[in-house]
Amino acid sequence: MKFQTGIFIIAWMCLLPLTVLGEDASKQESKIKTVKITLHPMAEPRPALKYKLLPAFIDLKPGNAAVFYNKLTAEEQTLFFGENDMWDKAGVWTDAPLSELRDEKVRSVILGWTRKINEIKRASQCEYCDWQIPIREYGYDTPLAEVQQSRMYARLLAPYARLQIAEGKYDDAVETLQVGYALGRHVANGPTLIHNLVGCAIVNMMSEQVMELIQQPEAPNLYWALTDLPRPIIDFRPGTDAEYDCLLLNFPDLRNLETKELAPDQWQIILQQTMAKVGNSVNTSTKNKFMPMVLTASLLIDGYPRAKTFLIERGWPADKVEDMPVCKALLIAGLQQYEEIQDELFKWMYLPYPEAIVGMKKANAKMTELFRGGQEIMPLASLLLPAISAAKVAEARTERSIAILRIFEAIRLYGAAHGGQLPEKLSDITEVPIPIDPIHGTAFIYHRIEDAAILEAPAPSGLDSRAYWLRYEIHLESKGK
Repeated sequence: MKFQTGIFIIAWMCLLPLTVLGEDASKQESKIKTVKITLHPMAEPRPALKYKLLPAFIDLKPGNAAVFYNKLTAEEQTLFFGENDMWDKAGVWTDAPLSELRDEKVRSVILGWTRKINEIKRASQCEYCDWQIPIREYGYDTPLAEVQQSRMYARLLAPYARLQIAEGKYDDAVETLQVGYALGRHVANGPTLIHNLVGCAIVNMMSEQVMELIQQPEAPNLYWALTDLPRPIIDFRPGTDAEYDCLLLNFPDLRNLETKELAPDQWQIILQQTMAKVGNSVNTSTKNKFMPMVLTASLLIDGYPRAKTFLIERGWPADKVEDMPVCKALLIAGLQQYEEIQDELFKWMYLPYPEAIVGMKKANAKMTELFRGGQEIMPLASLLLPAISAAKVAEARTERSIAILRIFEAIRLYGAAHGGQLPEKLSDITEVPIPIDPIHGTAFIYHRIEDAAILEAPAPSGLDSRAYWLRYEIHLESKGK
């Protein structure tokens, strides 16, 4: 996978569930799937921080985790790149009923991964992870092999932890999940939003197994282990910073355009070369040699009048704009317009999601309006920026999944202290703090129904409820049932 290809695929996948903002809320709610959760009362362990979901300081080892992750891939060519159906099985076993994993044949296959799991564990316990990605040299063409291999490691860890849960080896399962959470944070250390998004995917895969673990009658209470995780667990700042500068990394000739003094044919070469890269980005499956010429011709016909108007509106003297080589005017105006849109969108990335979403939606609407109205001077913003908002949603959803797990564990704590009863309200739980919804910045929706309770996490405004609205029906049973 390359940075260029990966960002478009992930953007498409993240934005696929988007729906019309005006869809009736009641219709959306009627589509929401209710997930039944069975919990059992359990007090916090002693000491409260007995369990950790990231390696403890005392267990950390000197060295770069990336070296050990890459070493395992190099040594296990058959495992990771051979012709076998192991990955299909791993995917099935990640979601299979626990009883299926206890089958001796399945169990034997999964336990056969133990040496590989131990090597991944060794890497996860390194003090730091530096993938040494040459993003400044290659820009959008940077190979991202570590992203794919990290997904594969996670696909081994999830069913391995699930088998340990199936066999009641809860302490062992926590250790395996610890490896997975550390892996997610390690892959997110790469300098692109792709690394951040894959890191979120790995963390969510581990959280799904925590969800299975805490439903077992004798499972330890992991409220404090979950609370101990960093917030946010995936730091999007490095990827965001690199993404902000990546256009100029990939198009170095676009730097300092306003101060360059070039002949008209040199400006034309820069424009054609830029359109060649943009054309190949639009048509990633094949290198269409005609695409750059088509884009350049379109700019000369339609873009140049818009470029002149844009520059004059930004304070450039009209006579200076008229004297400017056509390609220079297109490049300067196109880049300035892109930077304005980029700046308006990116500034919200550094705020918590509830504070960012309104401004980000406005910035996206403006970008869409420019694109649909044919006012984009060069096809840069519409091509390179749609994934930014999707990344912000992914960050918030990952935080929300952990917050929900903390609430389930808080309910187990309450049940242990109140005769196995569910709380009438979340505010009745005084043993530990109850997290708010990172999507909305408000309390989760909770209410009792007969002998159960409903916990809801509404979808972000404007997103399809089926994909983003969470609803759980919680039952609290005594351990003997």
